[in-house]
Amino acid sequence: MRLFRPVAAISCVLVMAACGSSVPPTLAGSPSLSPSAGPSVSPSPAGPVRVILGIYSGRPDPEWTLSPEQAATVNQLLAAMPGSTGTPPEGGLGYHGFTILFPGTTLIAYRGVVAPPGTGPRAVRLDPTRSLERYLLETARAHVRSAEYAEAKRALDAP
Repeated sequence: MRLFRPVAAISCVLVMAACGSSVPPTLAGSPSLSPSAGPSVSPSPAGPVRVILGIYSGRPDPEWTLSPEQAATVNQLLAAMPGSTGTPPEGGLGYHGFTILFPGTTLIAYRGVVAPPGTGPRAVRLDPTRSLERYLLETARAHVRSAEYAEAKRALDAP
């Protein structure tokens, strides 16, 4: 089981908006939340947003900083996702999601669910098309090896 490392301080304005949506199978049967529920980050201009591609278990994962424009796109994608509750999926060997590091807050995007790290049910954002993961993979192109990119792309393209 892969444990995501919490890392301190990084920035961006993140406003969570919500709308109704169906719950993916990984969250089926979990209690429902009000439409505004889901992980959120307080607005803060304190620094850059960092991203970690979870792909290894015995060595450091690739990590990079988003440009202000990329961080704004991440915020837009997150704001468009409906909130819910559930136990997010956990990764194993190979690709196991993206960790997004904001000031004082960490979110993990994996298999169409965006949630803070932890165990058990918690507030999540739903991304059934995996748009955030796909976008973060594109931001990784200049920062990861081609084999790392290909591994993550295969995982995202798998049914």
